Amino acid sequence: MFKQIITVIILLFLVQLSSYSKDITVDEIIASVIKSRGGNEAADAIKTMKITGKMSAMGMDLPMSIQFKNPGKNRTDMEVMGSKIVEVVNGNEGWFINPLMGNSNPTKMPEAEFNENKDKNDFVNFSLAKYKENGLKVTLQGTKIIDGKECYKLFVVTKDAKESYTYIDISDFKIIMQSSKGNVMGKMAELEIYFKDYKSENGLLMSHTMDTKSDGQSIGTIIFDKIEINIDIPDSIFELPK
Repeated sequence: MFKQIITVIILLFLVQLSSYSKDITVDEIIASVIKSRGGNEAADAIKTMKITGKMSAMGMDLPMSIQFKNPGKNRTDMEVMGSKIVEVVNGNEGWFINPLMGNSNPTKMPEAEFNENKDKNDFVNFSLAKYKENGLKVTLQGTKIIDGKECYKLFVVTKDAKESYTYIDISDFKIIMQSSKGNVMGKMAELEIYFKDYKSENGLLMSHTMDTKSDGQSIGTIIFDKIEINIDIPDSIFELPK
């Protein structure tokens, strides 16, 4: 009898937990994510950022750097087999240099590629923080186990109808994974980015390891060795060379 009472109490407790998870709103989840990251003030205080690290892919460690400048500018430099690859977003346009693809001279970025690269600044700014102002539609689609953690599943649709999912740990509100359709070797595939190794930088909690998978297979891991915040980054590095 005593064991039955204990069982009933535990079941009622679990039902309460389940009800709480279902009752939470999108706005409450996003507010908790912002708080866990360090607050809007910590993100707004970052005007520039330079990240130095490497990408591990195809059995190689590729040196890379990413530079951000708000609003809306980012530049990625990577060295692959002796060739230097550059990808730049400068406000409303982008350009790239990729000798491995036959583009040794600066080339204007196609619209589809530009739309993918412009989202890099979300790493700093967290686009869902002002999702209504940014014209995003966000809905909660229950929870799902991701990387061994129970996560809230947020379905996100942009103004240009681009769809993605953001998975947020229900225990500490860290972003665990984001998924969307993307271009992989010239083909559209399901891309998943797993965010790991969170550390505080200038009061902002940031992932220092990002593992990207395509249709469940790892295609590259980015590791940040050094993050410099609010350093001088000239606008000239984002401009298309003439």
